Amino acid sequence: MILSRTRRLAGLLALVSLIASANVRAGDGSPDESLRSVSLIKDGGLYILKRESEVCAKLQETKSSFDHYVDVVNQRASIEYELARAARLDQQIIELDHEIGDLWVEHEQRPGRPNSVQKEYFDGVKSRLDALRREKNEAVTEVRRVRSQAPGLRVMQELDGEIKTRRVACLSEIQDFRQVIDSIDAEYSDLAKNKRVEDALTELNRGSSAKLKLGPSQEYKNARKQLVQLEKQVQSNPMSSQSRKKVQTPKPKRSAIRER
Repeated sequence: MILSRTRRLAGLLALVSLIASANVRAGDGSPDESLRSVSLIKDGGLYILKRESEVCAKLQETKSSFDHYVDVVNQRASIEYELARAARLDQQIIELDHEIGDLWVEHEQRPGRPNSVQKEYFDGVKSRLDALRREKNEAVTEVRRVRSQAPGLRVMQELDGEIKTRRVACLSEIQDFRQVIDSIDAEYSDLAKNKRVEDALTELNRGSSAKLKLGPSQEYKNARKQLVQLEKQVQSNPMSSQSRKKVQTPKPKRSAIRER
């Protein structure tokens, strides 16, 4: 009698164990649920962290802050470019004065009654002299225009202050973004070593030609690359950023007046 009850109890326990095992496989213990329990969601052929959704929004905020910073840097670079251009034109005017003076001396050697050869030569000197005078007048006019439109010292100081303020704000956004990226990278690193995640992916891929993998997504990788680029550009001197290229112009030729 006791043996019969023992056998019935063993059979009942075995049945309960089978039912529990089936429930685990069909419910919370399924591979997909195992991955969801560590905040992974299916995205195409990948299982990625839900937190990746934070990255897109943070990237846009950071780029917006960077664009505001570059705008004010470009304003100052544009002013510097025009002032540097005026300085080059000053030098050009000096050179034109010398050339005009030399040609005038030569023009004064014109005979009172030149022969045909002399007339042709000195007419050429006169034409060259007139052209140089026109070029000088254009340069003088342009220098006056540029300097009349240039902002004063106080405005330039305010602009420098705004550059510093926007740079600090941009660096703050970049640092916050970097923390998000580093945190997600650390999570992916831990998940890649997680035996439960590995087993779940293995189970999902069993008998399937399309293999599911652990993220991150390509969008996330692209955002991380953009962050690196932003860090390099902003952490340098403000006037060494991409906007600085506007003032890195070659040495002027005498035709600088025509560069506008």
